[in-house]
Amino acid sequence: MSIDKDSINWLNNLLGSSIKFGEPMSKHTYFRVGGPADVFICPDNVEKLQEVLCWSKDKRIPYTVIGDGSNLVVRDKGIPGIVIVLTKCLN
Repeated sequence: MSIDKDSINWLNNLLGSSIKFGEPMSKHTYFRVGGPADVFICPDNVEKLQEVLCWSKDKRIPYTVIGDGSNLVVRDKGIPGIVIVLTKCLN
């Protein structure tokens, strides 16, 4: 899946340093396996999380919500769409 330039800009403006593109999921799983996430985000607060969820629904971009990655095995092809880590915004 590819994310268009306008979407990349919108996400960057909303999330700043809390977003990564092509992030290897092996960095975020207990077993250190898994290919890249198209978009990997750690929203700072619930409001940003809500904005991303509404936006991704409007754009028809799939998202996957994860926690710490301790019970997660990701295939080598990675995860299409947006991976959302909740640990930061739920603290």
